[in-house]
Amino acid sequence: MFGWFDYAWPWLGLCFAGVIVVLLFGTDLLRADARRPRWRDPRWLSFLSVATYMLHNVEEYGISATGVEHAFPDSLCTVLDQPPYPDCALPTAFFLFVNLPLVWVAAPLAALFAGKRLIGLTLWGVIAINALVHIVPAIVSREYDPGLLTAILLFVPLSAWALLATTGRHGPFRRIAILPVLLSGVIMHAVLAGSALLFLRGAITAPLLLALQSIGIALGYGLVSLAGRRAVTPKTHEAMT
Repeated sequence: MFGWFDYAWPWLGLCFAGVIVVLLFGTDLLRADARRPRWRDPRWLSFLSVATYMLHNVEEYGISATGVEHAFPDSLCTVLDQPPYPDCALPTAFFLFVNLPLVWVAAPLAALFAGKRLIGLTLWGVIAINALVHIVPAIVSREYDPGLLTAILLFVPLSAWALLATTGRHGPFRRIAILPVLLSGVIMHAVLAGSALLFLRGAITAPLLLALQSIGIALGYGLVSLAGRRAVTPKTHEAMT
């Protein structure tokens, strides 16, 4: 069953998000270029994506908008035609392997290189796709699922702004850069869902299920990293060289 850390990590993430928000709005430490407005600075926006996802995790794994604690695991099991825990077949560690390598490790590291590199915006692609994953089923079923509120209030407007503000005429990246960023989000969600279904059908083992989550994250970030060099505007490319 779930241990103490399974219940504690979203609240720890909320504390980390608070620190990031203070640094974002109270200092220039997380900015790539102080001459650029915060809301158009790729590094600033990259760190904002980390704080945003940590807040989303609180609704999913802390307390939902309906007041249910640690609600998302049972919700996902229901979607996959599984009973709620403790009878759901998905390993409880699955949820840690989905979220922590991405939000606590990969995204903050990528944000450090986000000044003139596209890779820092990768989490915004995940956020944009995740918003659809929450909102579309809710529209179809007309039911709330854990994470829906933050998907609507935070994910949709912030991801749209981040991708538009950093691309095109006023950003360091070409507008086409939005495509690999969004595709990276599709890849990570596809690996998550596909591996879960394969595990439940007995096609892969639990250790492989857990390992595939980090592999999916690496594939997503690798795609954006490869596409990033071609995505910069000519002016930004000259500055980098």
